[in-house]
Amino acid sequence: MADQRESLQIRRHKQLARVGEFLRLDSFEVVYRFLDADGNPVEQILPRVNVHRGDAVSGLLHYKSTNEIRLVDQFRFSTLLDPASGLPDLARFHQQRTYDGDGRFIELMAGNIMPGEPARVAFRRETFEETGYQLEEDRFIASFYPSPGACSERIHLYYGRIDEAKGRDETKHFGVDDEYIRDVRVSPQRFLDMIVKNEIKDAKAYAAAEWMRRAENRELFGFQP
Repeated sequence: MADQRESLQIRRHKQLARVGEFLRLDSFEVVYRFLDADGNPVEQILPRVNVHRGDAVSGLLHYKSTNEIRLVDQFRFSTLLDPASGLPDLARFHQQRTYDGDGRFIELMAGNIMPGEPARVAFRRETFEETGYQLEEDRFIASFYPSPGACSERIHLYYGRIDEAKGRDETKHFGVDDEYIRDVRVSPQRFLDMIVKNEIKDAKAYAAAEWMRRAENRELFGFQP
């Protein structure tokens, strides 16, 4: 339908709320005019609400010496919310750890891109801030929208290889002040097994796993091509 679109107009825009530096809620009234399959003009009035938080980077971090994938285990409040009410389900939080709706979450490293910062530079910065290591190599994997129905955020996903023999900056504070991040290291095969078994519920990790399985990338992780 994109090639049949005639015009797009923003009739109304209102900022509903702003929280901190990276999160803004806006409402729009969009006028979308296009030609249908029979060539007839159609006009749609589309009320839309968008969560704006800028773009982010994420990384499939690979330790060269041990052939391990670095994941992070941290508290993600939104995963604790009941899908029907949108309110915290504290019963699940207090149950035995399951990584399924209890607030703890296993995922790839991720972080916000600062204004004017190139995505690759942001990825290298975030890697250093979280691990203390400078990357030996990085490769772009993909950019994608995790929830385009309501949020304009794009995630730029990279592969990054870390050579631990080159040393770690032990003076750096890792993580963010208001969050506890625990390193989780697994073999590449264990990572793929966790994806298959749905033990990881992170969309970034699924995109990374698909990239790992490609014939041209398998040798990076010790797999047969």
